Amino acid sequence: MFHLTRSHYYTGKAWYQRKVNIPEGIVNSQSILELERVLWQSKVWINGNLVGTESSLSTPHRFEIENLLVEGENKITIMVDNSFIQPGISFEHERYPAPLSVGFSHAYSNHTQGKWNGIIGEISLTKLSPDAIRELAIYPDLENRELMINASFTTDLNDSESFNWTIFQNGKMLKSGEVSGKINGNTVVATISLPEEIELWDEHNPNTYNLEFGKKGSSESFITIFGLREIKADKSTLTLNNKRIFLRGNLDCTVYPIKGRVDMTQQEWLNTLKVVKSYGFNHIRFHSWCPPKAAFQVADQLGMYLQAELPHRS
Repeated sequence: MFHLTRSHYYTGKAWYQRKVNIPEGIVNSQSILELERVLWQSKVWINGNLVGTESSLSTPHRFEIENLLVEGENKITIMVDNSFIQPGISFEHERYPAPLSVGFSHAYSNHTQGKWNGIIGEISLTKLSPDAIRELAIYPDLENRELMINASFTTDLNDSESFNWTIFQNGKMLKSGEVSGKINGNTVVATISLPEEIELWDEHNPNTYNLEFGKKGSSESFITIFGLREIKADKSTLTLNNKRIFLRGNLDCTVYPIKGRVDMTQQEWLNTLKVVKSYGFNHIRFHSWCPPKAAFQVADQLGMYLQAELPHRS
């Protein structure tokens, strides 16, 4: 009576295995195996060799692979365990004493999406070249109309390194240039001036742009999306671009009884967020869980505010 129940319930280890053919060009290079959404813990073996263990309920599981792949056929084995690995992550309540009912974090609970087992979303194996960017974060400066770029590369950078950048929208280039920055090992922090035609982002005018960034002289680059916006809080007052905003929202406790798992594609989130916005809402609170990347990408396009939370009790 406390929640939906499935016909066949299982928690524990599930094993997935696939043979993949690897070309000679990436055998001795560094690669990343990414599993976008896993419930809950994953372990990976390449050709019988243990690569590592991950256990995030919010972010993708990423495994660095080096000198384990061979040319031709390789066997990748993944074990996923959806057991209650860390009981303290979610509070228990005397109203729900049954073992199946324990756990109230909506990232791991039978009260909402169910404690499914496996991997959903993107599963990818990517070669990392020496010039590849591992992570890139950008921070718009509304007052000075600048963009601060923080990039981490696969290998350490030279102190004299410079970088190419391009800003474009809908395939049209708005501005490009070359910049140096503050280099520390494999990271660089650089600042560029934004073109005059870039407009502010808000819920009524969700203007988004793309930044392409990479080392000068390299064919490797990283493309990401951004909007020119600044959010501030003064006690109970929220402002966006120095204008007061009001959150009119809906609550999402990751209830997906039909599919049994959260939406993972941009098209699925486009369908959902369009319905939410049609009711005059501009905000969704994700109660004790974090939606996938696709949700944030669509929210940027539609002008929605997303409030993501960690799957932890407070």
